[in-house]
Amino acid sequence: MREQLFDAGFLRRLEYLKLVARQHTHSGVAGEHPSPKRGSSLEFAEYRHYQAGDDCRYIDWHVFSRLERLVVKLFSAEEDLTLHLLIDTSGSMGVGAPTTKLAYACKVAVALAYIGLASHDRIGLATFHGRLERGPAPKSNRQHIFTLMDYCNRLQATGTTAFSDALAAYARQCQSQSPGRSASRTAGLAVILSDLLDGAGYAAGLQALRARRFDLVLIQVLDPQELEPPPGGPLLLRDLESSRSRRVELDAALLMAYEDRLQTYLRTLERSCLRHGIEYLRTNTSVPVEDFILRYLRCGLHLRS
Repeated sequence: MREQLFDAGFLRRLEYLKLVARQHTHSGVAGEHPSPKRGSSLEFAEYRHYQAGDDCRYIDWHVFSRLERLVVKLFSAEEDLTLHLLIDTSGSMGVGAPTTKLAYACKVAVALAYIGLASHDRIGLATFHGRLERGPAPKSNRQHIFTLMDYCNRLQATGTTAFSDALAAYARQCQSQSPGRSASRTAGLAVILSDLLDGAGYAAGLQALRARRFDLVLIQVLDPQELEPPPGGPLLLRDLESSRSRRVELDAALLMAYEDRLQTYLRTLERSCLRHGIEYLRTNTSVPVEDFILRYLRCGLHLRS
């Protein structure tokens, strides 16, 4: 029987997360994000000279009384954030008990989507393994959360990983759907959830999204036994993506070599993300989802109105 990802208790915890998220965000109208455009928000930006046809409500009469010049107030426009959730569904994401890495990633994605929809942000979702699979298109309707949950409930971890190829394809598709987008505007916030266990690497895919002006958050989800393998003894290791297997005798020397390679890999990943301005977070499936999200919120990262 497949694990039930979402239940009434999880929804109640999402309500709690939404309340906490509001405490950790800047005050203001939900869903309004600063934009370089000029519009009619409540945040003053600058003045310009009055021109025929301008709305008289925005004339600054105090300036006119002092200088006898007609000027109008300009305000910062505000626009909804588009949050792109990208979930790795390759075979290695099926590891874990009682919670698989895929199930955990889905819960984190839905929690972020719930908070985003509460602020009227547009939330879309896609998955990738050997290829990109487009899921629910970005919408800001709060009922959209049920579409996202239903989609996640049907996901299965299968196939090989093609991290960079899939993310590059997503970047191209998003660009083709918004050909008129100004070069000064971001394409939105892309949150990628993956175990990052792809022998071909991850750098090219992240660079493809950065080139399309996405803000990036990379969330690495691992199983506790991947971070701390069980103590020594005979093991049968099987690659869920290639079906290859190998018997090993897990002794102290092998455990030490594994730990060294793992830490080297994680440090390299952290440094690469820092160098390229990518927010990187790592978690494992033993950490409650709400605890992880709250820690994320307290870091003051992209979860803000």
